[in-house]
Amino acid sequence: IKGLGEKTAIELITHIKDIYRFDNAKALACYSGLVPQIQQSGSSLNRSSLSKMGNANLRKCLYMPAVNSIAYNPVLKSFADNLRKRGVAGKKIVAAVMRKLIHLVYAILKSGKPFDPEYKIGA
Repeated sequence: IKGLGEKTAIELITHIKDIYRFDNAKALACYSGLVPQIQQSGSSLNRSSLSKMGNANLRKCLYMPAVNSIAYNPVLKSFADNLRKRGVAGKKIVAAVMRKLIHLVYAILKSGKPFDPEYKIGA
């Protein structure tokens, strides 16, 4: 995956250990703490943020690859641009790209096929 280096890939595999212990990509995202958590008190909805209840080291090793992917990976750059057009700003875009990266890592490890930037669902 363009934007994800060899050292980061090794660190990801080290933290994930066995991909088959996760039923789906959502479970891996939850394990890494990259799922939204709504903060509310009574009837007032304050805001949402990352849950951060998962593996902090896994989350940390995805931050810079997400920033690099927004700049250099055409697939994730267009994903980030679409979020920006919808009014999402700053670190929320980075967090969404981190989650997208963990989903891609799950798919690659589970299928054993390399990342294909030309792959389109349903094509």
